[in-house]
Amino acid sequence: MTTSSTSSTLAHLFRRAGFGATPAEIEAAEKLGFEAAVDKLLAGLTEVDAAGSALGVPHLTPLAQANIPGFSYDDYTEFVALSTWWIDRMIVSDTPLREKLVLLLHEQFPTSYQKVVGRGLVRRAHPSSRARPCDVDLARHRHRPQGPRQRELCP
Repeated sequence: MTTSSTSSTLAHLFRRAGFGATPAEIEAAEKLGFEAAVDKLLAGLTEVDAAGSALGVPHLTPLAQANIPGFSYDDYTEFVALSTWWIDRMIVSDTPLREKLVLLLHEQFPTSYQKVVGRGLVRRAHPSSRARPCDVDLARHRHRPQGPRQRELCP
């Protein structure tokens, strides 16, 4: 027999380790038990996400094509389409813990729509795509220091 405290604990687990759960999912987790429910969430870190993978990735203009001088495309529309796809993926995912971790950690890395726009400047300056962190900052300001100052900023 399940208790409301078990149900409430499992609901809390699903909110913290994912995006919540339906009453049916909580009931199924109660039948499994708390330890098995945790194991199932953790297994999602390495399992294939069939439901998430079933969503088609939106069309994105290849970087090589986007960097052709005079080529015009609507990068904001692509940004919105990609964001919408990711939200839809988080909703239908079979692996909510993985999606929650990606959501939480994506802010920890230097990625944003604005910084990706400046990436083309760095790629044109460095075709090998092995730009140093200082090159990204300097490309954003569209100048490079000369002489000893350059060596100081870009070791």
